[in-house]
Amino acid sequence: MKSRTTGDFDHFLALHLLPVMAELRVSFTLTVLPFSHTFYMDQVLEECHDALNVSGISHDAAITPQQMTECCQRLLDYKHVINPLFHETKLIVSTFYTVMKDGEITIPWNWENEQ
Repeated sequence: MKSRTTGDFDHFLALHLLPVMAELRVSFTLTVLPFSHTFYMDQVLEECHDALNVSGISHDAAITPQQMTECCQRLLDYKHVINPLFHETKLIVSTFYTVMKDGEITIPWNWENEQ
């Protein structure tokens, strides 16, 4: 019988548990391995890209996968408001706000909705 390793657990998280949690929008903190953060971030990035109809979404090198995931989850929570504003723009997650002449928008990863 094959023994289970940490790699098997990461594989299980990546293939089964994380996509379900993303679909249910469960907020959680992973402390397993950076691979898990990166995989989950990629899933949320794809969902965010599709839901907001942006031409591209990326982040600065200083932004961690966990920070990027948190930012994307907030963006998805406000997609009904954000979608028309960001339609076909390039969105960059960083630590500051900027709007470039070409329409590229940079937002801080910890942005807040001021209602």
